[in-house]
Amino acid sequence: MADSVHDEIKQIVMAELKDSLGCDSQPDLFKIFRYPKAIPQYEISSKLRFETIDKLQGQHKGLIIGGNIRDGIGMADRIKQGRALAEEIVKSLN
Repeated sequence: MADSVHDEIKQIVMAELKDSLGCDSQPDLFKIFRYPKAIPQYEISSKLRFETIDKLQGQHKGLIIGGNIRDGIGMADRIKQGRALAEEIVKSLN
């Protein structure tokens, strides 16, 4: 899949979102980063990204940004983050 063309990857992602979440809308931003030889690691600039994410989420009620862009890079981090975000969403509904 790492060698798939951009449009093909986007089609797969959008189909999965529709199937799993019923989401038909198109994102304003869709960017693919390719790391053919390794899992990307956070850099020194990541602190600014984390702060920006927190700021954006604070400014836009209901906005939740997840993925390996924050809270760790591995699959175990994604599972832990997914659970935490789901709990946060449920809590906000009560």
